[in-house]
Amino acid sequence: MIFTEADYMKGTNNLLQEVLKLKKYKAMSPFFAVLTAIFMSPWILVALLLAATSYVLGFLFKTITSPIDYLHSLVSKEGEGVKHATQFIIYAISWPLIFFLYATVSVTLFTLTVVYALLSCVCYIASLGGFRFHLFLSDATDLAIQVNGKYKIWMPLVFILASVVILLLIPFGQTFWYYFVELSKSQREFFFDLDFEIIWEQMTATFKYYHVAKTKFFVWFSALYSLLLMARFPKANESGKEKNGS
Repeated sequence: MIFTEADYMKGTNNLLQEVLKLKKYKAMSPFFAVLTAIFMSPWILVALLLAATSYVLGFLFKTITSPIDYLHSLVSKEGEGVKHATQFIIYAISWPLIFFLYATVSVTLFTLTVVYALLSCVCYIASLGGFRFHLFLSDATDLAIQVNGKYKIWMPLVFILASVVILLLIPFGQTFWYYFVELSKSQREFFFDLDFEIIWEQMTATFKYYHVAKTKFFVWFSALYSLLLMARFPKANESGKEKNGS
């Protein structure tokens, strides 16, 4: 059996190296770049977890495939040089092990393909489209893109302001509304008669509750904003020829 020569450890490394060039982040001011990276941190963390998984599976894949062809060839040669009864014994003992290795390699390769595709998608979102998009390692021959020009200031600004509103202002507003509008007058009087420490703990817990709910929404909002807007600008091309930025 001839296994694919794709090196997923090397492929993951090449992908991360291209992401770490931060081409799209360098197309905005350092202040906006830092804030944008902070708000894109959920996708960055997921990318790191997927990259670690890809490295581990890639190492496992190379560990299994390195001896398997040699073992298969050795068993075949040994089986051809002996009589039928001995051939049966050799094959009966060796082939279950070889089949198990083949099955393990196939499952590992399938899992690696899925993990790498997910990693490419997540990295594309986190990098704001900072490399040539692809799903399969076989298509990752040249990931570099040429980013020209700078982001218009409103693009990262809108994303940052929207992030602040979704993650901070809306949960704070919902917390305020709950304690000062939704609660009945008697409930508010009872609540605010408590110790300040208890009041602070309760209001903090309520804010965290609303914040978690909004964080789930924000994760998908940041992905859509990155894919539909940030990844499209400034204009980039894969040939290295300069184009005017937007």
